[in-house]
Amino acid sequence: KRPGPDHIGLKVESIEQLKQDVKDATGANQYLAPVNLGGAKEADVRAGFFRQWATGEYQMCDPDGTWLDITEH
Repeated sequence: KRPGPDHIGLKVESIEQLKQDVKDATGANQYLAPVNLGGAKEADVRAGFFRQWATGEYQMCDPDGTWLDITEH
């Protein structure tokens, strides 16, 4: 993993709306597509650990690969 924050926590009004907004943005510009969590042996282990210990309800990566832990309020 490159240097920098391990993840960022965010609060959103609706996770389902966030997912739709990401889908819409990705459809308009593929460079805004999130990066998949995992995908290689070490990355899969780290992603599993992140999902197990994250406090939010939904985890994803931004287009730069920063992990996001998202919760609704």
